[in-house]
Amino acid sequence: MAEGFGVKLVLTFIVRIGLCLGFAALAWWGLGPAAGVLSLALLGLLLARPLIDLASASVRGVRRVSLQPLEGRHFAHAGVSLEVIETPDARWLRAAPVQRLLGDTSPEERFARRLGPAEHLEPRPGHWYVRDQALADYLDRSPAAMDTRRNSFRLFIQRDIIDPHRRARRQQAGR
Repeated sequence: MAEGFGVKLVLTFIVRIGLCLGFAALAWWGLGPAAGVLSLALLGLLLARPLIDLASASVRGVRRVSLQPLEGRHFAHAGVSLEVIETPDARWLRAAPVQRLLGDTSPEERFARRLGPAEHLEPRPGHWYVRDQALADYLDRSPAAMDTRRNSFRLFIQRDIIDPHRRARRQQAGR
C-alpha cells in the first residue's frame, strides 16, 4: 500500500467518523435517543466505501509484500519460464529452459560447458546455469544465427536480462 494512499484512507476515516458522531450527537440532543439510533444508518453509509477500500488495499499490500522477493527475477520467453540467478557481475540462466527454447536436445551439462569454462556454474547438482552475456554471444555466433526464433531470444536476453542488470549495477556504483 502506498504511503499517500494509507494516509488518505486514515484521514477519510477520521473525517467521516467525526461527521457521523457530530450528526449523532445533534440528533440525540435535538430529537432524543430514537434519532441517535437512526444516525447509525448514516454511519454505515459513510463508512462502507472506506472499509471496502481498506480491504482491497490490504490484499494488494499483502500480495506486494509476499511477491517482493521474486520481483525482477521471473522471466519468460515464448511461453517458457526462465529460471535466473543474479550475482553482482552477471545473471545466470538455467540451461534446461534455454535448451527447450533453442530446440537443443543435448544433455544440460554438455550445453552449459559448450559456452566455455568460466561461462557456466552448477549451484545444485544437476542444475546447470549459463552466464547471460555468454549465451548472447553464443547465439550470435551459432550456425543458425539467422533463425528468427534464435534472434528473437537473443533480443529478449539483451533487452530484458542483460541491459537492466547493467543499468542497476551502474546506478549502485553511482551512489
